[in-house]
Amino acid sequence: MNVYAHIIGSMFFIIPLIFSIQSNELFEFPKMLSIYLYALGLIPITAYRIYYYSKQRLPLPMRLKILLGSLGLFILSQIASTYFSIDKHVSLYGYYSRFNGGLMSLLAYNALGISTYVLLLRKDIHTVFRWGIFGGIVTALWALPSHFGYDIICFITSKQFNAACWTNSFDPTQRIFGTLGQPNWFAAYLLIQLSLVLYFVVTEQKLATKFSALINTIFLTTCAILYSLEMVWTRSRSAYIAFGIIAALWLAYSIKLRKKVALVVFIIASMALFSIGPMIRNEFEFVPTTEQQASQEKITTANNEVITPSSVIRLIVWRGALDVAQRYPLLGSGVETFAYSYYFTRPLAHNATSEWNYVYNKAHNEVLNYAATSGFVGVSTYLLFFGAVVWLALYTLRHDSRYKHTGILALSILSAIFVTNFFGFSTTTINLYFYLIPFLILLITKPQFKTVPRPPKWLYIFFLMLLTYAVASVADYYNADKYYALSKKYSQQDDISNAYTMIQKAIDTRYEPSYADEQAYLSAQIALYSSTSGDKKNAQNFAKQAQNARKEILSVSPFNVNYWRTAGKTDYLLSLVFADDDKKSKSFFQTALKDFEQAQKIAPTDPRNFYAEALIQSESDKEKAVQLLNKTLQLKRDYPDAKKYLQQLQKSVK
Repeated sequence: MNVYAHIIGSMFFIIPLIFSIQSNELFEFPKMLSIYLYALGLIPITAYRIYYYSKQRLPLPMRLKILLGSLGLFILSQIASTYFSIDKHVSLYGYYSRFNGGLMSLLAYNALGISTYVLLLRKDIHTVFRWGIFGGIVTALWALPSHFGYDIICFITSKQFNAACWTNSFDPTQRIFGTLGQPNWFAAYLLIQLSLVLYFVVTEQKLATKFSALINTIFLTTCAILYSLEMVWTRSRSAYIAFGIIAALWLAYSIKLRKKVALVVFIIASMALFSIGPMIRNEFEFVPTTEQQASQEKITTANNEVITPSSVIRLIVWRGALDVAQRYPLLGSGVETFAYSYYFTRPLAHNATSEWNYVYNKAHNEVLNYAATSGFVGVSTYLLFFGAVVWLALYTLRHDSRYKHTGILALSILSAIFVTNFFGFSTTTINLYFYLIPFLILLITKPQFKTVPRPPKWLYIFFLMLLTYAVASVADYYNADKYYALSKKYSQQDDISNAYTMIQKAIDTRYEPSYADEQAYLSAQIALYSSTSGDKKNAQNFAKQAQNARKEILSVSPFNVNYWRTAGKTDYLLSLVFADDDKKSKSFFQTALKDFEQAQKIAPTDPRNFYAEALIQSESDKEKAVQLLNKTLQLKRDYPDAKKYLQQLQKSVK
């Protein structure tokens, strides 16, 4: 038994199920930390084996050279894009609350891919696949009751077995998402699981040695039906497109092999049958054909809530992404910086949507996202790598008679990933399959290396030291995020004292620009409270801390419009703190205005920046405030707060 096959296989079981009710982001953050732990844990033994394999001087297979070459070019493009990024911290670690996609995460995925090739043998391929299938079964069963209003995560958090812990936007009874975090992400995962099941069905592989052929078939068919049913419940349009491709691939392949054709047809027919009801009820949106529709089309929910279809918003975001790519044609704005650079070119039509004030940290199209954040170099090397993996799958299908089935499996999984990513973006679980599947296929042609000698004791000591450091670092990252989440919770409850205590703990544990941004505003609030309470010394200390945090955050992330908004609010509060010092108060007041003006330069189509400055300007220059409010309403005609305030100011000006 190869223990490394079970270690690597366990990732496909564990990662999809991981979530944390204490972190700021429940799903992607703990998953990403777990991937870092796996990567750091496997690196020492992988490096040791590579060293001994290199001494044997066996020629590397051409397929491995092509894969590593294309992958190396892609990673180099991401390194270059990170170096020239508009925000290096974000490019290195990923956008905070998503994390997946930063340079560190890409290096971790590729370290795991190389470890897979180095540590496993050809016979281990099915061991890993079985881990993946059993992980899919548990994940799907976990999600199942949530569709009927009985969510397990809600039971853990509130001790009530219902779905009340989720907002209307994340109601699992409407669109199921399980432990993956969002319906489209769950749909992509289900497609991969369906591909694995169809692989075992068509190739007649047993999930367990004790299974009879009949039990094996019944079990796999039941899994396929469950995945198909839950995929319908995600109401993901991209999943339907991907399913059509996957169904065609496996049907054609089963007909060619003359194996399990009726069973494959039955599975495909089940998916079609489950879809009839939602299609009759018109639960699936379709992409509009004109830009006019993109700016005007909206739907009304049962709660009289006006919502713009996601397909409409996606068209607008895609246009903004193309504009970013034209602005930074070579290396993009920087890995994972779309949340910032999108504001540079954000189309005016976005203000007419129901999600006009949402942060879009991805372009909702993997190709356009790479074009915007990594430029021509990044997107071309990404497509080159993707093409190399497709070529590898096709080559395996045509030339490896014994293991050709893994080729069709790879094509099926790649189809699921490419289509869902084309209308969305990659996540931790999906990237785990994307980067490891090619190396699993390459195990077919792995050279027969001589047995590697037992590692020396010093290597075990080094391994334990590295693993201890990795666990401690990940624990610090997790704890800092937990304190950050608590700080935001207390802040929403207007418990500023506890909010400040928690954010200070977060910063003491691990520095993040997001933490400093939170600390700056909280410090200003405490300074104002201290000032009004007569505690001048405490007010000055917290005012100074607010200034330092503000200065630090803007030096690290000068293109983050949200940080400039926070800076504006912070400086305005500081102008009130020093109300008895006319010179200081005016200085902070003017700085606050400049902060919002800078936010307007970064995000010229975002009406909130003009509205925020108007609120402050109205204290000293009502005419200027009226001009800003008119500008706000030019950008967003249905801005109720701006309309109401403009009417009030116009009366006072007259």
